[in-house]
Amino acid sequence: KAPATRNKLLKSFVQSIKEGGNQSNLSGPEDLLNLLLKGASGELTFTHEMMRELINDCEIDKGKQSGHPHLCGVTFPCGKNDNHGVFLQKARAHAAGGGDPVSAGYSIAKAGFIISLVEDFESGKLSGTKIAKASDREAIKMLMELKGIGDWCACGVLMHFLSRADILLYGDLTVRNLLNDLYDINHHEDSETLLESAADFADTGPNRDLIDNLAKENGWAPYRSVVCFLMYRLQEENLVLI
Repeated sequence: KAPATRNKLLKSFVQSIKEGGNQSNLSGPEDLLNLLLKGASGELTFTHEMMRELINDCEIDKGKQSGHPHLCGVTFPCGKNDNHGVFLQKARAHAAGGGDPVSAGYSIAKAGFIISLVEDFESGKLSGTKIAKASDREAIKMLMELKGIGDWCACGVLMHFLSRADILLYGDLTVRNLLNDLYDINHHEDSETLLESAADFADTGPNRDLIDNLAKENGWAPYRSVVCFLMYRLQEENLVLI
């Protein structure tokens, strides 16, 4: 986009971010652009207004809004386990007025989910205010009514982005398996190792009940989210509790 148009958009994005209660220290459009080109996506909340502008720049396919080329399409690896250096280099070149557009690298299906989510915000079906005022159970139900969002994703949103303190991610393989390994919830005797048995600890109703019983016995509520974060840390550091 032309510099003047881009600056106007960035200014409106800064306002929408601040209205959402995030990044109140953003001084203006250039500050936001620098964060984006720095690759500091984890420091930003991408509002539906920002995503709408990105979607509007995507192609129309058979009369419907697609996510190509910005959400899905030919790109450079930029997932959490990839080296983002090349992707950021190409993105900076494009922002400077040269080079081809780069894509976030989502699949076509996931791009469709993002487009649908933006439309849900715009229609009023969902809003930050509605989720913030809802109880954990109500918020999870509200999110699961949206296209492409299941139990694991809904609970993850509450725990990671809304800072809800009492969420137990039953559907998270890391959380479930480490709990089983550390507390011997339901190991299979025919497994050669405890870790192999933990891998067989499926996300089922009975197993969720077993996890609930463990949480009650250890008094984890109302801070069950902390237990989940500890399980992530144990995996990252490859620690073993003795």
